Amino acid sequence: MDVRARARAVVDRAILPRDLTSRERGFLRLHLLSSLFSGIVWGSMNFADVTLAKTLAADAFQVTLLNLLIGVSYLGSLFFVGMMRGRPKALFILLFAVAGRLGFWLLPFSRQPGWFIFVLGLAWACHAMILVAQVSILQRAYPARHCAALFGLSFSIAMAMNLATSVALGWLHEWNDHAYAIYYGLAGTAGFLGAVLLARLDRRIDRLAAVRGPAAERDLAAVGAIDAGADPAAPAYRPMGTPGLGAAVRSMRASSALVLRILRDDGRYRRFQVNFFLYGIAYLAIVPVVPLFLVHDLRMDYGQMGIA
Repeated sequence: MDVRARARAVVDRAILPRDLTSRERGFLRLHLLSSLFSGIVWGSMNFADVTLAKTLAADAFQVTLLNLLIGVSYLGSLFFVGMMRGRPKALFILLFAVAGRLGFWLLPFSRQPGWFIFVLGLAWACHAMILVAQVSILQRAYPARHCAALFGLSFSIAMAMNLATSVALGWLHEWNDHAYAIYYGLAGTAGFLGAVLLARLDRRIDRLAAVRGPAAERDLAAVGAIDAGADPAAPAYRPMGTPGLGAAVRSMRASSALVLRILRDDGRYRRFQVNFFLYGIAYLAIVPVVPLFLVHDLRMDYGQMGIA
């Protein structure tokens, strides 16, 4: 393989596979636009501990509590994601986006650190659930051979917006930190738009899966949906055929059982999670220290902290 062919292969793998169908490219446009808007709210959430420590003069315990809620949110999603099993994800995504992203507009009601922690904690919990729903959608939108590359592309776009938002929030706080609630509200609105686009993607896939006949089977194979929305863990669950709280609770219980079963039966995965958990303890231990160090020890201004 010559240098040009190798370079083309690297670009294809790293940026955009050449053999995407027109339908997959349509899915990707929605997906990347959703990632762009979602990256804005993600950046605001990552800047929240700076706002809490400097603008609201929170103490060390309050800053630690906010960061602890982030880890709890991701862990909790493992056990609550079961309520989405066997159901379209769009409605759940919109509900979580209303509560966790449009919920930023609740911030003007109080300038107390406790209220800020509550609103941001709810945002992180809803964010974790939206991420889980997104994984299920992407598994159905693209062929398995392209999922990793396209997810990486979307994550890169979200990360770029995350970084840009952190810097922008630093500058805005430096200009007028009393208007922080407005800044977060605007970021939450952008995140809500990202969730709307993700829900729209889910509905497009569902409409395709609802079509019957040989042509539909070819279309489903083209987008990688082998079983019209199948899930790698689907055999471990009984589809939720009836609505209501009882069905959600049963599916959540099944979700918890599956997590425990995988950890018990898969030794390699268990070792990976043990090591990852140890790393996570170190990460969670140092994260609350950073904003306090920047504010109280280095005495940085908002612009410097946004860049940092």
